[in-house]
Amino acid sequence: MSTQEPTTGNPGDYRLRVKNFGPIVEAEVEMRPLTVFVGPSNSGKSYLAGLLYAMHRNSAWTSLLRKGALFPRWVPARPKVQLPDSVARPIHSWLTAQEGAPVIPEDLMAELRKACERQIAQSMEDEVRRAFGVADLKQLRRWSSFGGTEIEWSGKNVATPGSAVRLDLLDSSLSASISDLPSVSVDDYSSWQHLMEAIPKDDDKDFAKNLLSYFVATEVIEKLLKKGFPSTLPRAHYLPGDRAGLLRHREAVFGNLIRNASTVASQPAVRENPAFPGIVADFLEEVGWSGSQGAGGDYTGLSVEVEKNLLGGEVEVNRQGGSPVFLYRADAPGSEDIPLARTSSMVSGLAPVALYLSWNVHSGDVLIIEEPEAHVHPEKQVEIARQLVRMVRDGIRVVITTHSEWMVEQLGNLIQLSQLDENRRAEFRYADISLDPREIGVWLFRKDSALGGSLVEEIRVDPEEGAFPTDFGRVREDLYNENAAIYNRGKDPVD
Repeated sequence: MSTQEPTTGNPGDYRLRVKNFGPIVEAEVEMRPLTVFVGPSNSGKSYLAGLLYAMHRNSAWTSLLRKGALFPRWVPARPKVQLPDSVARPIHSWLTAQEGAPVIPEDLMAELRKACERQIAQSMEDEVRRAFGVADLKQLRRWSSFGGTEIEWSGKNVATPGSAVRLDLLDSSLSASISDLPSVSVDDYSSWQHLMEAIPKDDDKDFAKNLLSYFVATEVIEKLLKKGFPSTLPRAHYLPGDRAGLLRHREAVFGNLIRNASTVASQPAVRENPAFPGIVADFLEEVGWSGSQGAGGDYTGLSVEVEKNLLGGEVEVNRQGGSPVFLYRADAPGSEDIPLARTSSMVSGLAPVALYLSWNVHSGDVLIIEEPEAHVHPEKQVEIARQLVRMVRDGIRVVITTHSEWMVEQLGNLIQLSQLDENRRAEFRYADISLDPREIGVWLFRKDSALGGSLVEEIRVDPEEGAFPTDFGRVREDLYNENAAIYNRGKDPVD
């Protein structure tokens, strides 16, 4: 089968490879401005989307390094973390012996790589456990797998093109290995030398040396991580598949929590307090900021488009009582504000998209949406696809999981539209949102009964059919054959 090859447009940010993770046997995906995961239920789409979210939350690598790190000034306090001599002494020697040549000696680079690997492994372990709501990471391993879980991502178009991080889950913890690290700049090196010169000479030399080494080591690690893996730094937002129910009943959930927290009466004994996975907790927290003073996203215009073209009305936030109350008013004469709990599942499922665009999402952010088409009529599913492309056009990186044939076909049409010259393209609706093949990546999750899990492969638009070769066609063909068989059987002579 011939496929539409990418031509021009923005390349992917990075590649992610996983093995034996959740239901996934093996997958390798390239993150593009619009990334689509399609396939059967329970094939690992949400697992991979959740891992992406944890990765971007963990670009907190750099902020985590900042916790306890000293600012570039002298302060009369000892560092909270004592670096081993294998890092502290070589950094001091490097800064005092070199002049204007910021080449990190090989032995020092090896120690810094180990420090980076420890930081990545620990922070990723914490974030993955939190995001998925598991106490033991072994719960995320493919149950039928005899090997360990592997996670690897590599940057593209960065200071060191070969930069890659591999995480291995062999027991209950992660270990990390980095293939390569970029060098530091002359400006960085000079600033650290100036800092050394600013240390008071009459202070304890050992203390001053250790303090400086600690600060510089954390600075070097932060620079290396930022240069090697910049594409994981953008902030990510996750709209879970059950967001409709979560949003519709958010006030009741929080009301009960407050009442239980304020009572002194004895409570029935329970085994343990239920806890949300981090993905759900983050959603409830983020959406709770909607309408608050000082909050605001960059995409109010896109939010209005979603309300007009998808919701057929406006979503409003009432914060008079402190906690937000979400209301909906239809675009119809005489309409009144009604709580989201009394709206259709379609409205309550898509309302968070409008809220996030207005209050949470900023340029360059990653927006991950599970099944945006849930509870939505096919005509509106097609419109969802168009709205997603408009988001990409305005600078949002979008990742979706979907079961919608209609959405995938609409995306295929927009790709085909981009192949026409400008004059011919102008004859069609939505010519302004035509989609270059390199701006989208569609990955199909295929279940393999022999392997006991899913394999993931990229699919591209067939230029002859103008559609993605998903597994929807097989279902359509089976239904047609069944219909034909029933019809033909009805024409047979009576038994």
